[in-house]
Amino acid sequence: MRSVFFAIALIVLASPLYAQANSSEVRPDDASSAELTDAIEFINLPTNEYNFTWRAGAISRFLRMHAKHMRELLGRATLRNYVERNVVALALWLSDTPEATELLKLQAEYNPLLSAAPPIGAGVSLDAPRPDVTHLENLYNGVEEANVLDIAWGMYDVSGDEEILGSFIRCAARRSAPTEGAYVYWCIPKKGRQPFPGGAEGLDIVAMAAKWSVLSRAEQKAAFAAEVERVLLLQSPEVQAGFREPLPDFEQNKSRYSAE
Repeated sequence: MRSVFFAIALIVLASPLYAQANSSEVRPDDASSAELTDAIEFINLPTNEYNFTWRAGAISRFLRMHAKHMRELLGRATLRNYVERNVVALALWLSDTPEATELLKLQAEYNPLLSAAPPIGAGVSLDAPRPDVTHLENLYNGVEEANVLDIAWGMYDVSGDEEILGSFIRCAARRSAPTEGAYVYWCIPKKGRQPFPGGAEGLDIVAMAAKWSVLSRAEQKAAFAAEVERVLLLQSPEVQAGFREPLPDFEQNKSRYSAE
């Protein structure tokens, strides 16, 4: 799947990160063997630079759903390379359950990247604050912060969490990024932040990416379009008005979000 980040600019593709530990309701852990098999099959799908952050979010939600079976899920996972091991480590960090923390601490004894402070490796510091995908409107307006949107979509695609979709809508509708109290991406490269894509200076690219991804998905699936409209009408009049404004005339807003 092409990431939200990819839609803004084809940069920082290997930058793994995002998501929320406090999201709303998680199903009781009474999974059938078929549900566990489905989760294992998903974890075993290939990971690459384009789907890393989306898969981390999705896997984290599977791990939260099946916390009591976490060791079984991961014990039956086939992690073929360093990238796939890292996406599972990131998913554990994002899921933020006692079971996940216990496994991460065990892994950190053998993988120094997991216990190091950002910006080393994937930046999976056990102590780093986790962003909240139910309040994406609080994101700082930076190229790196768009990774959070991609992880949020992974979580949404597994859970259908209305709070996450509402958060996308509020982010898309915001008039400007917060200047105080914004959530800043926790893994900025040593070389510093990426510059804005050409022609995007002065734009709120995080809000633009949020709106583009919602609208692009809605164009492709009528059922999702109906869900967007339902959740939009639950928002404040100001948010509704902001969301209905057209996207900026920006070349990459003409592309389509792909879940392939």
